[in-house]
Amino acid sequence: MEKQEYKLFFENLDLIKRKYDILHSFEDEFNIFSILRNERDEVNLHSKFIGELLKNKSFGDIFLKLFLEILEIEIEEELNKSIYLEYGVSDNGRIDILLKINSKSFKRAVIIENKIDAGDQWQQLQRYVEAMKKEGYSKDEITIIYLTLAGETPSNYSLGCIQDEEVIKLSYKEHIISWIEKCIKEVAAVPSLRETLIQYKKLLEKLTGKGEKKMIDELKEMILSKEKYLSAAYLIPDILLEIKRVLQYRFWEKLEVEMEKLNLKEVKFEDEFNTKFDLDKVNKFYTTSTNKRFYGIMYEIKELEDGNKLYLRIEVDHNIYLGLRVIDKDGNSNKNLDKQYLNRSLKEFGFTTNNMWLGWRHCYLDETSLETINFNKFDAKLAGILRDEDKLKKLVESIVVSIKKDLDKLKENEVI
Repeated sequence: MEKQEYKLFFENLDLIKRKYDILHSFEDEFNIFSILRNERDEVNLHSKFIGELLKNKSFGDIFLKLFLEILEIEIEEELNKSIYLEYGVSDNGRIDILLKINSKSFKRAVIIENKIDAGDQWQQLQRYVEAMKKEGYSKDEITIIYLTLAGETPSNYSLGCIQDEEVIKLSYKEHIISWIEKCIKEVAAVPSLRETLIQYKKLLEKLTGKGEKKMIDELKEMILSKEKYLSAAYLIPDILLEIKRVLQYRFWEKLEVEMEKLNLKEVKFEDEFNTKFDLDKVNKFYTTSTNKRFYGIMYEIKELEDGNKLYLRIEVDHNIYLGLRVIDKDGNSNKNLDKQYLNRSLKEFGFTTNNMWLGWRHCYLDETSLETINFNKFDAKLAGILRDEDKLKKLVESIVVSIKKDLDKLKENEVI
């Protein structure tokens, strides 16, 4: 395929996209969920809304049975249900949504781990299963659901001793949108609930890209119209993969340079849990290689009285996040639930705590919208920011400013 033909191919792709951008600009953009919440808020929007649907006084049982159909669970007899959000378990964990369902001949605990932007936590699925066993559920009476936008697989970091095939992978794009559509039919005569469900469906279509079906169909027809176009389309995934690698590495390089302004001592040592970014790790991030995540950059904050040290670490799982971590004299990073290291809990300051972190939080593309920097999803918006030198500079500057504010606040309040 000649260079000019490649140019024409991509120009045709661009023309079709522009057409749909114009069409979308005339659509009603009002969406109550987008107005009241961060669209990607797993806990306070999506988990809460799904949970409230299942709890609904008039239609909750119907919605639940429709949901159970997705899991191929059919219960003809009358059932009792309890729906919990942020259900606390031991080892500092919380199940996003927990369904406890009982009937005369049926008993089931359905664990739903809801992931949109949040990264996996250490052995969280294993811990949730163990917690349900302590409550009297057998292995066969526990269903584990890993819910993501596109139906992704949980990491070994999250699974622990749970086997991947024991986990049901559900997606918002297919399963939840389909479920919502069925729920809409059930409440067709109830305008307030029907319209709420319709707006939620539109939000999910936006988040998952499913609302772009007409554009995708037109692009498909254009590509199929010529054999040379079809051949060119097969090159696109490999090209995009290389672009993602280049742009992510560029982000880390720029961030490391910008972090120098804080005059912190960058840590050079590496161990199993504290590796620095490099080109090889970034390349492996987009392959099926194991241990491909959890790299980044780390800085020493201070030496503690017991000889251990407190560090600031910026790291990638699916998203970029930062936090404070203690590493002891023997190099162990799993001492972070010991509250002796802080005068006050970092939870008071918007951080999340687990055994690997005294406290961690996401980094954001925009502090106003709280949209995370997701290198797994790596959408066109993020790519557009990282390819533009000025936008990239603005992004890393905003991250460093935010880190400085965090550190200053924690020091002022004598937390660290």
